[in-house]
Amino acid sequence: MTSKNKKWIIAVAVLLLALGLWWGLTPAPKPEVVHAAPAPVVVPEPVVPAAPEPMPVPAPTPVVTEPAPAPEPVKVEPEPAKVDPAPAPAPVAVTAPEPAPTPAPAPVPEPQVAEVTTPAPAPLVIETIEPKKNRVSLSYRMGFNINVDFKKLGGFGNPNDPGPDTGSASDRSYDDGYNRVDSSGNESGLTWNWGYSDPSSIQGDNMVLHHTSSPSTGVSKDNDDGVNHGLELAYQYEIHRDPDKNWRWGVEGGLGFSRLNIDDMSTVRNEVNEITDTFSVPGGVFVIPAAPYNGTFAGPGPLLDSDLGSGDRVRTVLSRATQITGHRELEANLFLIRVGPYFEYPISEKFTAYGNVGLNLVIGDMDFSYTETVTFDGNLRATRRDEGSETDVLVGLYAGAGISYAINEEWSVFAGAQFQTAGKSVSKEGGKEAVLDMSKAIVVNIGVSYSF
Repeated sequence: MTSKNKKWIIAVAVLLLALGLWWGLTPAPKPEVVHAAPAPVVVPEPVVPAAPEPMPVPAPTPVVTEPAPAPEPVKVEPEPAKVDPAPAPAPVAVTAPEPAPTPAPAPVPEPQVAEVTTPAPAPLVIETIEPKKNRVSLSYRMGFNINVDFKKLGGFGNPNDPGPDTGSASDRSYDDGYNRVDSSGNESGLTWNWGYSDPSSIQGDNMVLHHTSSPSTGVSKDNDDGVNHGLELAYQYEIHRDPDKNWRWGVEGGLGFSRLNIDDMSTVRNEVNEITDTFSVPGGVFVIPAAPYNGTFAGPGPLLDSDLGSGDRVRTVLSRATQITGHRELEANLFLIRVGPYFEYPISEKFTAYGNVGLNLVIGDMDFSYTETVTFDGNLRATRRDEGSETDVLVGLYAGAGISYAINEEWSVFAGAQFQTAGKSVSKEGGKEAVLDMSKAIVVNIGVSYSF
């Protein structure tokens, strides 16, 4: 190994030694200090400045003492005697200088924790959604159990007067004859001022005469229009809502319209009041004149008893004897107003049950017309016709219930039913009556509502 190689080996060794000393004397970095921020505000960890990196210590330059040059060899003349070779020069010992002391690393400054000022939390603002207190709705109404009774139908009077129940000197007129006072004043209870038109009036030795009349008491009951169609526009305002169970109540008002058209062409029968008076044929009259016969006031002529005794007059009521035909019609525009409280209770997220009660007002603009024909025993007794208009106001109550389905916060659909009582309205024309009965009406409504 040459001396030059030795120098490099020594220099590398010194450098490695210096690096080892520097590595061993470098202090370990201190652990980071983290100050936890108070909950619930999260404070970011402080940034700790990194410790300054120690300056590298340069390796000491080795001092190499050059060895003294070897003495030039003595040129010896070869001699026959053996001469020992000069000894090799002793290796020069190179003493490595003491390494310079490694300077102590600069102290790492204690990391300063930046003071973080936590701002006061902003007040928590909770947005409260106010319930929608106003609601409008439009519904289709189907009315049931709205009836009309046509009353005081038929009837016929009788211009003839059968006179008192007993007595002799009275003028008596009948449907099929007469028995009146003659010029003698019905002397001895007899008169020649009598007559008859129907051969059936002769019954043995008696003359049987009849007087009939019929009251205007015929009735056609329970006529309806089937389903009564209409519309209603309503408004509701919520007054109170329970914060826990969410039931609520308020007031409502509705304005509705319905068109009514009820007609009747049925045949109605009615009673007949009949008076039957019997007069005896006095002795001496052997031949009764054939019908028709008409005696006179002045006479003379065949005589007939004019005195009615207690058993000579019979009164009879013939039921269902007349036949009343014709056409009866009631047309009405009904304006419906109602007002009252309502109640609602949610039964699920979408479905709500409701009920309502209140005052019901009906304003009716009505037209009543009729024609009729009255016959009795095959004979026409009366024909009539009349028409007219009038306005009436009915007041009553209503109560209802139903269920609604919320499509969203604003729109809902609903269905329900109401029982309405508004009494009866009577239209009168020509002695006849059309009685509109709304005392037990049932209304089914289906509609849509909008809340705001």
